[in-house]
Amino acid sequence: MRMFRLAFGVTLSILFPSLCLMAQGVSVADSFTTDRALGLYQYRVHMPLGQTFVNCTTVPKTSTVRFHLPNKEAEPLLLRDTLPGRLRTTVSLASPNTSGYSRKTTATMRGAVVQYDASGSMTVDDDPARYLMELRPDTDIPLDLEMNLGYGSAWLDLTNLDLRTINISSGAADVYISYKNVGKSPVREFIINGGMAKVVVRNLEMARAENVYIENGMGDTKLIVGDKVIQRTNMRVIVGTGTCTMLADQDVPIRLIMNSNVFSSVEIPADFVKTRDGTFVNLAFKKSPERAMTVTVDPGLGKFVLVSYE
Repeated sequence: MRMFRLAFGVTLSILFPSLCLMAQGVSVADSFTTDRALGLYQYRVHMPLGQTFVNCTTVPKTSTVRFHLPNKEAEPLLLRDTLPGRLRTTVSLASPNTSGYSRKTTATMRGAVVQYDASGSMTVDDDPARYLMELRPDTDIPLDLEMNLGYGSAWLDLTNLDLRTINISSGAADVYISYKNVGKSPVREFIINGGMAKVVVRNLEMARAENVYIENGMGDTKLIVGDKVIQRTNMRVIVGTGTCTMLADQDVPIRLIMNSNVFSSVEIPADFVKTRDGTFVNLAFKKSPERAMTVTVDPGLGKFVLVSYE
């Protein structure tokens, strides 16, 4: 169902109308045609509570957003801004009658500043399983993905998406990211910043990320790196007070730089060779340093474990 027409230079702000009222809540959806001529597509997702899903569309040249909500009071918002060389789409969820969530969006429309206020909150007293959002971007367009998550979970299958940057902030929402194929383009920045979240990234090497930054203050992190490494990557991991486990194929060239302290715990494979204080390399690094993954670890008060597997 076409719910708006795109006008260049104009910001469109839409509260999704309800498509159907189901026994378990309200379902709303929108789909819109995409065009490479618009350049980069930026998706900004704000989910203070709920389960979020991201995967590729099944309809060519189309992107889709779907919500399933417990009642009509939870208001999904779609905001689209046409900017030079790119199109920014903001998808967010606001729930009235509470006080913890407030967001303001401003944009310039024909020289005038337009402001949209989305106030309200979804608190941890709500069940995140009752709030569902699915984003299905077109696989044929370059994407920037930014997500701000509160409480719940996010499941991202980034296979076949043409991602250029990934930036995810999570308060207490668990984040699961997976790849099944090598990415179409290198990702300039791959950023995950968690508070009390569980973070799992499978086949990180398939992202073709040039720079990776992963911080998890009080949660546990698992990073899985397969043997499909084709380029150099700089990674920084900040553990906090939790545990970070990195499982890497033995053929992945790795240079590990440890900024450990007396309060942290670090475990690395016995076959890693110390080249200087706090720096270790594996045999694969000596063979292929040009495509190495350089991992700088700040374990804080937590534990970092590197496991090499065949």
